[in-house]
Amino acid sequence: KLRLDFSETSITDVSIFKIAEDLPRLLLLESIKLMFSQTRVTKAGIFRLLITLASITNLSKLHLQLARLNVTDQAVDKLIALLKVNKKIVDVRLNVKNSRITKEGKKVLMQVNEVRKFVRFDVQV
Repeated sequence: KLRLDFSETSITDVSIFKIAEDLPRLLLLESIKLMFSQTRVTKAGIFRLLITLASITNLSKLHLQLARLNVTDQAVDKLIALLKVNKKIVDVRLNVKNSRITKEGKKVLMQVNEVRKFVRFDVQV
């Protein structure tokens, strides 16, 4: 279980890249909660993080707080790709309030649960 709360800090993509480099070492990790609300992390940092999370094969719980971040529909695409690759993820909680994800992107995100039934799928938009 890994919980990292960077909310309301001055963390940047550089730090995210360093974290992403270390995450693959945690192959047995089953639960991850990452909070980046109101930080200076950009979509590049979130992309790198999502790509890295795809390599953690035992991951079953994914909780991401991306509220008030400069993330766009492209991040939604990366997240959906991660959920397609890792079939073990059954608990997804996502907060994307006040982000730059469009109504269409939010709609696509909400449809993910219809395609693949999760035990828990909670998205705050």
